[in-house]
Amino acid sequence: MEHAIDIIRVLKIFEIIRENGKKIDDEYYYEGFFASSSYDGYTVMLRTQQVKMFIGFHNTFHFDSKHQADIDDFMHSLLNLEFLNQDKSS
Repeated sequence: MEHAIDIIRVLKIFEIIRENGKKIDDEYYYEGFFASSSYDGYTVMLRTQQVKMFIGFHNTFHFDSKHQADIDDFMHSLLNLEFLNQDKSS
């Protein structure tokens, strides 16, 4: 399944993970997701055990995963994390 990726939305979820997550070395961990960024902030990474998502300059992105189904699950869980955190802030 191809995804139309709203990078701004994904970056907001990245911030949810950073704000609510536990810092472990150079990453933040929250609800099954790890989030990190390069030292200059131009590249961010979101990852689980099965998928890595890299977001780079000019909102370019790519996934590192062996299976498309894992990417589908990753995106579903990522967007669900956003939804669950909207409920907490209401």
